Amino acid sequence: MGLLSDRFGRRPVILWGLAIFVTATFGCVAATDIRTFLACRMIQAVIAPTYAVALAVVRDTTSRELAAGKIGYIAMAWAVAPMFGPSVGGLLDELFGWHASFWFLAVFGIAVFALCWSDLRETNRNPSNTIAEQFRAYPELLMSRRFWAYALCMAFSVGAFYAFLAGALIARHLERVSD
Repeated sequence: MGLLSDRFGRRPVILWGLAIFVTATFGCVAATDIRTFLACRMIQAVIAPTYAVALAVVRDTTSRELAAGKIGYIAMAWAVAPMFGPSVGGLLDELFGWHASFWFLAVFGIAVFALCWSDLRETNRNPSNTIAEQFRAYPELLMSRRFWAYALCMAFSVGAFYAFLAGALIARHLERVSD
């Protein structure tokens, strides 16, 4: 989505991503078989790359000094959400059934869409002329030590976090099996 937002703008990419996410979420609620449900769950994942677009919006709208702090807050929310998500989802499931998590996501997605529609203005002041133009800049990016430092730091920290989550889920499963 970063590539698309560089070409077509941040706002339309975020709005389309949210619209697809909400539509897929309603698809999960309405699914009558596992294939449809899983297809809708995979389509929901279109929202994940908007994280990078949100970071681009911050970079576009703030100074370098202020951007670091704002990006830190976004990263903190991104890291905390997977910790609370299963608890909130489990609580909703226990109280209202498994559909409740998807209703919650749909309502939340609609609220974020409405907020972005009304408040987010286009921040990409210099969109690229073509996507091919962007690909021509990749060799310079791939040679950048700063890029690799940030990319590897993010990859290892997120990878370690999800490895921990996977280990916790496996331990929980093994605990249930042994009981």
